[in-house]
Amino acid sequence: MIMISTKSLSALCARKEIKSHAELARLAKLQPVVLSRVVNGKSSPTMRTIDKICNALECQPGAILEWIPTPK
Repeated sequence: MIMISTKSLSALCARKEIKSHAELARLAKLQPVVLSRVVNGKSSPTMRTIDKICNALECQPGAILEWIPTPK
């Protein structure tokens, strides 16, 4: 499963002086609930969501994504 890395996301937000997920959602033009569900692993991020987050953070997708193997 492809997930948002909360550790990487936090580091990038700190670098950009973004203090909350609500502020990131506003900058990324996402509904706060959408960002929350993706960050908390409740849903996988869509390419559009990844694009919006990367635009807000000025980063490459690989900077915020991690792959977690699906249990067999």
